[in-house]
Amino acid sequence: MLNALRAFPERTPDARNTRSPADTVRPRGRLVLLGTILCVPLIAVWARIVQLTVTGGADRFRASRTNAHDVAYVEWEAIPAPSGRIVTADGVTLAEDRVRYTLQIHFRWLETPPDPDWLRDAARAALRRGDLIRSEPQQTTESMQTRLHRAMQRVEQTREELRTRLARTLRVPRHELEQRCRKVQQNVERIRRRVRQASRDDHDGRAADEPSAGLWEALLRALAGGAGRGPDRKIVVREELKFHTVFDDIPRSAAVYIQAHPELFPGTRVVVAWKRVYPRGRLAAHWIGLRTPLLAEDLDGPGRARLFPDADRLALPNAVLLAAGRTVGRSGLEKYYDGTLAGMPGFRALRRNAYGEIIESSVVVAPRRGRDLVLNVDARTQAACERLLDARIPLPEDRRTSRSPQRVRPKWESDPTGGAIVVLDVATGRVVAAASAPGFDLTALVADDEKRRHVYFGDPRHPLVDRVRQMAIAPGSSFKVLTALAALQADPSLVDAPFHCRGYLDAGHPDRYRCYVFRHFGVGHGALDFQTAFAKSCNVYFYTLGERVGPLALWMWARRLGFGMPTGLDLPAESSGTLPSPFAVANTARKDESPLPHVAPTWHRSDTLGLSIGQGRLAATPLQMVRLVAAIANGGWLVQPRLAHADSDRRDMLQPPDSAEPLGTTAGVNGRRRAGLVVAAVSGRESTASDSGGESRDPAIRFGVPLPIAPRTLELIRKAMFDVVNRSGGTGYRYARSKKVILCGKTGTAQVARGGDHAWFVGFLPASRPRFAFVVVLEHGGSGGRDAGPIARRLAEYLNDRFLEPPEE
Repeated sequence: MLNALRAFPERTPDARNTRSPADTVRPRGRLVLLGTILCVPLIAVWARIVQLTVTGGADRFRASRTNAHDVAYVEWEAIPAPSGRIVTADGVTLAEDRVRYTLQIHFRWLETPPDPDWLRDAARAALRRGDLIRSEPQQTTESMQTRLHRAMQRVEQTREELRTRLARTLRVPRHELEQRCRKVQQNVERIRRRVRQASRDDHDGRAADEPSAGLWEALLRALAGGAGRGPDRKIVVREELKFHTVFDDIPRSAAVYIQAHPELFPGTRVVVAWKRVYPRGRLAAHWIGLRTPLLAEDLDGPGRARLFPDADRLALPNAVLLAAGRTVGRSGLEKYYDGTLAGMPGFRALRRNAYGEIIESSVVVAPRRGRDLVLNVDARTQAACERLLDARIPLPEDRRTSRSPQRVRPKWESDPTGGAIVVLDVATGRVVAAASAPGFDLTALVADDEKRRHVYFGDPRHPLVDRVRQMAIAPGSSFKVLTALAALQADPSLVDAPFHCRGYLDAGHPDRYRCYVFRHFGVGHGALDFQTAFAKSCNVYFYTLGERVGPLALWMWARRLGFGMPTGLDLPAESSGTLPSPFAVANTARKDESPLPHVAPTWHRSDTLGLSIGQGRLAATPLQMVRLVAAIANGGWLVQPRLAHADSDRRDMLQPPDSAEPLGTTAGVNGRRRAGLVVAAVSGRESTASDSGGESRDPAIRFGVPLPIAPRTLELIRKAMFDVVNRSGGTGYRYARSKKVILCGKTGTAQVARGGDHAWFVGFLPASRPRFAFVVVLEHGGSGGRDAGPIARRLAEYLNDRFLEPPEE
């Protein structure tokens, strides 16, 4: 113990008290200074609270929430734009956007019962607008509470009057309006419950991780008057601060009245939208197509940038784009010309504060109206063609009525499953009419009529298929026009030799390769020349002609005239048909030589015989056949069919179909010879085909490709087509000949494995100066002359009365 005490140094009298008296007072001063520093801010805050309470500054503080610089978030609002119209050449509107007025009500004005906080704020706003506080600055707290209570009652009364006035203006029962408002409120409340539940789950998770957070949250709620950040705080979702659609399509008179009297309809607004309508319903329904609202899958991949070029620049979410009112063409002209027709919606930026109030609005992207599409089609001719088909093809079950005429049909006449009529201007390629049957009503598809749609989808004849561009079937004897063309171009002397038809091709085999008359009546055509064989449609003659010409020439001219490929019609999903190819390319020994074509081992004699009369594996569309006839009628130009009207300053020229063929059997556009054939160079100026003995081309034909067809070839084929209709014994003489107009044509009866034969009739008119080429085809309709011929005659007479001069003598 003594040793421990000695370890400490002994204090001397001088070191016992070395601090001054001032050092003992310094800690007390520090505490006073610290207390003063803490109390001064608290006193200042307390003084400010007293000032706001006494002077009414709380109202000014609440009003300051809408400071223009207090932007919490930006909301995008779309500005719809109408799409362009589709108008025919004679001024009939086939598709257009019509104004649709939508009534929207703010959620706080349709909520029942109203939110207490919103009701109190609305009452205070009404008092401020009336300047009641400033006029009586000495009012007591009790009188202010009374006035506020009365103002709240007036707001509730205004809400009730609004609903009654809306029901009367819209001419709907009050209970229907209440039901619609209740449905909107239920949706918003469902969203609010989900958000509140998510907030509670998040709070419970944080409280479990931080046990001491409970005391801190309680302190915050106490300081904030009970609001705090706890799970019981009031949550306001954005849907509570927005307008909601209550009526989607209201009368125009009601919309104008509501917009003209905003003081009578507080909390409501009328939004202008656009709805696609098809005024003529069934007319040209197959190629007009449908335009429907935007879908989420349309924005996948490059679709977003194509439909909305400014979407990525503005960082617009897909939800805003889907609500923009943009429509998309789904089929027909609506799809092909979507970039022209579709209106581009605009976008408005709404800057809101933390309370959801709009503090600034600006148009960032201006809306752009779609452009109108003017067609070459004549509406009256289109309607006439559809009537001709409807009279021959039975109507769907949903369109049959007791008033429908019951036509007595001959025993030999059968009901075709479908049909098509195309009328083409031979000089320009413009489509004057393109009818397909059976048809359908576009309004039924737009209106989402389930009953009518079920009839269309359940019809085994497929009325929704456009047979003009999508029906590829055997053309039958109508294809003999091309066989004659190939033979005359290869060796004109082939058609000068006499010929005798016994009804079948091979001796001793009368059961194959027969003529139509032998198959039905057991006799042949006898002695024939080219004109007579063409007029009577002798199969045996054209079998022989096809074998002499060979499959290479037949295929080449078919390819040149557009078979086996789309015609380029301005519509999507055009069928290319089927053109069987006989070629097999064999490389030669020398590498510097081009490969020479020859017939493939898989090509048989039956393939050549079938191709020469339009049978076998050959399949053609009505568009391809009418283009063939137009080339014969216009002097050897392969025109491109066009539904829409082209700009008069454009000089669209097609590339020759054979210029891209690598088989070495066709001529390039530079005029070089290959396999003895020449194609004239394509240019915007008047062209000639002098290398092949061709005639001078018509400079009025601007949208086509000149073909190397000799004038004598065109003359012989035109005369043969004249004899088909106007010479006794021709297959079209009895049924297609008309006393009003002289037309030229060719019948075709295509045999099929199942069902009735396909009936074809192709032709042009008038005979002296051709202006229109046309095709009539009845799917499983019977005979080309007997069934399609009468329709062709009535069509020619209508075209004569509508467009041509008085009847020829």
